[in-house]
Amino acid sequence: GSDAERTNSQGTTSTTVSGLGPGSTTRSFIENPWNPRLNYAPSDFDIRHVIATTWVYALPFGRGKWLGGKAGARLDEIIGGWQLSGLGRWTSALPFSVVDTRGFTNNFLFNDFMVETGPVQSGLFHDPVTGAPIAFPNPAAVVAGVSITPNVPATLTPLRFAYPGEAGSRNAFRGQGFFGIDASLAKTWKVNERVALKFAWDVFNVTNSVRFDTNSIDNGSDDGGFGLYSGTLTYPRVQQFSLRFTF
Repeated sequence: GSDAERTNSQGTTSTTVSGLGPGSTTRSFIENPWNPRLNYAPSDFDIRHVIATTWVYALPFGRGKWLGGKAGARLDEIIGGWQLSGLGRWTSALPFSVVDTRGFTNNFLFNDFMVETGPVQSGLFHDPVTGAPIAFPNPAAVVAGVSITPNVPATLTPLRFAYPGEAGSRNAFRGQGFFGIDASLAKTWKVNERVALKFAWDVFNVTNSVRFDTNSIDNGSDDGGFGLYSGTLTYPRVQQFSLRFTF
């Protein structure tokens, strides 16, 4: 959809009021309306690679199958007819930006993106003291020269503030992508042509994997929690059992 459909009144995809800090790493508004091309960058929802798979497998148990091939009718009703199905999805990392939270270079409504002047490693790392998930190996070093840090000149940081007329480096960094596997084990008993009973065991996020959301990163250059993830793309593993009667 259009920017108006994707964003709120602050020009962000978040529901925060200020549009800065956690939950606002993707922003679609034009930083410099006199030169919209400065915003040219990967889209806020850019996913370069996706691997998706689905499967349905009839378990080899029961009459005429590899195991229990000579089972009687009663035993076959128990061990035969089971089906394993599922789906899996993996994506490459989603993008995010770092925002100048100390000034308004182009206007007094939106802060600009920081300008990347050197290589910055991003992804998923953990704070060596607290173990908290962070987007940079050393967040403090990324913004050391532009934060209020005594005796650290701006030339020592790989980021700088945008100059008037610039838009900064939009979506220059990558966090994590999505990964998840869902599976189901099911069996149907036919009572007659119109009546059937189906049992299913469904498991969502089978591997109980955790992937952090780039849109939850505290991306304000002068924020105390800069680089910290506060939300996930995935949910903890959930299991459900169901019994369906069809008539």
